[in-house]
Amino acid sequence: MITPTAITNYQRNSVELLEFAIFAACVAGKDSDQTAKKVDTLWRDKGFRTTLRVQWEFPPETDTQYALYVKLIRQHLVDHKIGQYDRLARVIFILNQTSEQLNQVLFNDLVNFKGIGPKTAAFFMLHSRRDADMPVIDTHICKYMADKGIEMKVTSSLTKYLANAETVKFWMKHDFPNMTLAEADLYLWTKYSGRETKQRVFYMADSPQCNSGLSVGARMEMIQAAAMSLATFQAGLNGITAQDMLDVFGDPNKREV
Repeated sequence: MITPTAITNYQRNSVELLEFAIFAACVAGKDSDQTAKKVDTLWRDKGFRTTLRVQWEFPPETDTQYALYVKLIRQHLVDHKIGQYDRLARVIFILNQTSEQLNQVLFNDLVNFKGIGPKTAAFFMLHSRRDADMPVIDTHICKYMADKGIEMKVTSSLTKYLANAETVKFWMKHDFPNMTLAEADLYLWTKYSGRETKQRVFYMADSPQCNSGLSVGARMEMIQAAAMSLATFQAGLNGITAQDMLDVFGDPNKREV
């Protein structure tokens, strides 16, 4: 399963790259966690995998055969409520046909596939290829640039994207000299997506104070207090409530520590 908070992996095999490429195409403009779950159930669907296998082993020779494959893929997407069915059915068909070359495909190759924009291409490349250096200009990067007084918008125009990418790359390398571009991208996404607060609470659960011989009840009280404090502080900024933070840990009486 794709894990949005641990998205970078340079060791994916061809099958894993295809799954990641499908996720990259599906997640554009959507909630990453929900999309990851839906793509996971889609990927585990034996009917979907069979369709891809048959398509790869018996590529279409006529427009009618192509249309049939796309129709089959589209129905799988509908069954799993993925959304953007027409675009994604065509994109997945193309990705499947080129699955054995996904470890060598270039950014320029991907943006030439109908239905794949520069943001999706950059996302796939950056988090699957060690030598990739094209930033992912999504809302988190636009917010990052806005904090510097630079207005930038998510765009599907390749020309505008490439022009913006040079500016973004300059500042990311300037601000994060000890990080790879992928690491800096994940850090900024975590920061500007509102995940940073929740992750801080998780880190506290593993801190020395929480593992210094305290009882289970005492540890849970410390975790709850940290969650409450952080959530209250953040509530005015991004709408996160104390209960939202406590929900991360579930019912203390049922949680095994």
